[in-house]
Amino acid sequence: MARKGQFTKKARSGPACQQSQKAPAPAPSPTSALHQDDSKIPPASCGSVQTTVRPFCPPRSEPRPAPQTRIYSSQNSELGHVDLDENAHEADSIDQEVDDRFAASRAQNRRGRKTTEYWTVKTIDSDGIIKPAKVSVREAMERPNGRRIMLRFNNEKQPVGDEAGLLSGVLGMLGSDYGKFPICEESWRHVTTKDKVYNKCVKQIFQFEEDSEGIIRKNILKSMGKSWKDTRLRLYDDYYEPTLLTEENIENRLPGIDRDHWRWYLDYRAKPKTKEKCRKMR
Repeated sequence: MARKGQFTKKARSGPACQQSQKAPAPAPSPTSALHQDDSKIPPASCGSVQTTVRPFCPPRSEPRPAPQTRIYSSQNSELGHVDLDENAHEADSIDQEVDDRFAASRAQNRRGRKTTEYWTVKTIDSDGIIKPAKVSVREAMERPNGRRIMLRFNNEKQPVGDEAGLLSGVLGMLGSDYGKFPICEESWRHVTTKDKVYNKCVKQIFQFEEDSEGIIRKNILKSMGKSWKDTRLRLYDDYYEPTLLTEENIENRLPGIDRDHWRWYLDYRAKPKTKEKCRKMR
């Protein structure tokens, strides 16, 4: 059967069509003649006027490249429209790494302030029952229900295990307590309350057998004495201001320290001999 041509149907008559009929029809182009029977040229709209005939262009086999943009958005990044410079990528990566480390550091610092360290130890109650427990320094100093922490020592009379860390923390807090050890003494050997704190505090918090040579007791007192001296130096640096008057510095003391004791200590630190001694201790 013979194939019917696509353009045999006459255009409908109308105002727009009549206007287009007034202009002389352009001569058919060779391109349109070649493709008239291939049904690839769509019929012209009745309401349009063509002044020129463009040659037929075959469809593109490849998609036209999309216009590139410099807007850095997640959408363009997914579509591949962002043309980032390699150096810019590297700089952004370094900046991001620095920011991440800074944020991680700050988060770690916040966690360190809020976290309480616990030590895995064995405790013994008033009935002689031994139980494992995780105890912090503050919990150890509270001594609930007469419970005591059992200490272990090696052949050198040194504490070992987690108990050693817990003991060090407790002795540090006791040594910095100026309600137990007055600040108004020239040296640790002049402090007269050492034995009282040792018997009423240390031996009530911890369970251990003393050695015949007294090495364990000596080391415990020495540890508390070091904390006492270090804390005194730190308090002076933190609470003494050279530009203030004496009475102003006395009022600016740490709560819990006796007023007269703090006055004595400020006078003691003002002596040339004491200044030289403290300088050598740093």
